[in-house]
Amino acid sequence: MPKVVHSALLPFTAQQMFDLVHDVEQYPEFLPWCREAKVIERHGEGLVATLELAKGGLHKSFTTRTRVVDGESIHIELVEGGFSHLTGHWVFRPLQAQASKVEVEIDFGFSNKMANLAFGPIFNGISNGLLDAFSKRARQVYKSAF
Repeated sequence: MPKVVHSALLPFTAQQMFDLVHDVEQYPEFLPWCREAKVIERHGEGLVATLELAKGGLHKSFTTRTRVVDGESIHIELVEGGFSHLTGHWVFRPLQAQASKVEVEIDFGFSNKMANLAFGPIFNGISNGLLDAFSKRARQVYKSAF
């Protein structure tokens, strides 16, 4: 079962990066593989959302529940979809006034061998590019030259 772990030092505050990652409904604007992102429910500790991914002619839809600590962390768990399991954990650590360390860990597996063959490499690629995509989005939103 693939597990992807990445971290980056970024010239943005931990709160700024948290806000970008937590704003699920904006994902289709800057994540080319995210066709749709719909928040189903908001609650005090986070939200429930459905994402539809599309890449290379393949489509996959799944629903996750997030638990958040504002400005510090986001924990993601699968509610339903074609995975046997899917968890994610983002951690946002302040370093200086305008810098932070962002860490993301995604662990996933598919419910059957065919799904793993079809979607495994695609989802692995998406997971590996996730932190870069949010870093680029932060530069657009917060106008950093870095």
